[in-house]
Amino acid sequence: MVSVINFNGVIIVRFIVVLCLILCANSIGISQSTVFQIDEWTQLSVSNIQDLTPALEFSLADMITQEPIQQIDMIPHTTRLFLRGGAESNTQYWQIWDINTRQMLLDAPIQTRFKNIMFSSFGKFMAIATENPSDNLITDICLWDIELLTLLNCWEGDIYIEMLFTPDERLFLFPMDNTFVAWDTHDNALSFQIPQSTLSNALSPNGEKLALYDAVKGAIYIWDTKNTSLLSEYHDETRVIVSDITFDETSQYLFFMAVAIEPNIRELGIWDTLTNETRYIEKESFTGEFFSNIYGRIFLFRDNERRSLVTVMDVLTEDNYGILDLSTLHDYTLAQDIFIARESSDTRLSWIVKNFETQETLFILYENADDSLLDVRFTQDERFIIAYTEDGLVQLWGVRAEN
Repeated sequence: MVSVINFNGVIIVRFIVVLCLILCANSIGISQSTVFQIDEWTQLSVSNIQDLTPALEFSLADMITQEPIQQIDMIPHTTRLFLRGGAESNTQYWQIWDINTRQMLLDAPIQTRFKNIMFSSFGKFMAIATENPSDNLITDICLWDIELLTLLNCWEGDIYIEMLFTPDERLFLFPMDNTFVAWDTHDNALSFQIPQSTLSNALSPNGEKLALYDAVKGAIYIWDTKNTSLLSEYHDETRVIVSDITFDETSQYLFFMAVAIEPNIRELGIWDTLTNETRYIEKESFTGEFFSNIYGRIFLFRDNERRSLVTVMDVLTEDNYGILDLSTLHDYTLAQDIFIARESSDTRLSWIVKNFETQETLFILYENADDSLLDVRFTQDERFIIAYTEDGLVQLWGVRAEN
């Protein structure tokens, strides 16, 4: 090697260049292998859940000085985490972390009780609702551009707050002072206002229809979000609508809860917005967080005698998928018809992914798990299952995308 180098000065230059290229290529290969790539993982479904595998595991324990952790969410379609912590009765905080660098990007204290959080479809914007420090009947709403880590605006809103983003992330929608506000996230300016008080609101999956339930008038109104025109309204003098509204995935049907005046029974209303026909299922529906999805199809109806048992039913086709023990249902994705069950006995605690329609066990996440797991849930984009502990251990489960 030495004789070759001494023989020709050009050869040594070429040798050094080649060596550098090899080292750089190896360095790039190593760095790429340690970078968590979102597009390497596909959306979870009934058909691929058997291929579920641990995607990533890491601990934030050494980097977090504040405690305890209350909530960890993966911001949809990004490699960022939203973390919320602190005692429920005292000052809380929320932070944004980068998964790859394990660096905290943003840290914000909360002087009062945390109420709600909403991420836009692709994770560019975030809205946080907290209790107003001077009046617990008022909600403080703040809109963030979390791609740029910038606070865009804050408002004082109603105590009952349901926040929405349109699928294209262009509009942020929320009630405020007996009106419903549509805020343009790109221009950071008011887009339009609807002079209507609302206790519950829903947005169609395509973002073109906005449904508002007005408790004062006892009616549901559907608005066109493009030209802010009223499309249709529904009220029934024989029933009292009791909020909780959601569209189905086709945007044709709107579901809501109602109580018949005579006889006094709870019902699930199904309003066909195209034909303007409405029918009712005379059973008590367990809504819970099921109405928080932008569309629904499968609903749970309580057993009259054993309240922990519910019937799983597709209300459009009237298909009955059997009985489910409500105590085992932990989290769900109605889009994919799968749910996470938390099943416990005297000897074990397990986290299992099941099929909604068949109650079949599709994948066992944790067998004989202890109580250190604070939560196990689907991420908003339904690409991962995230599990974490209150001291900051985080694990992601996913299915690798095909080449």
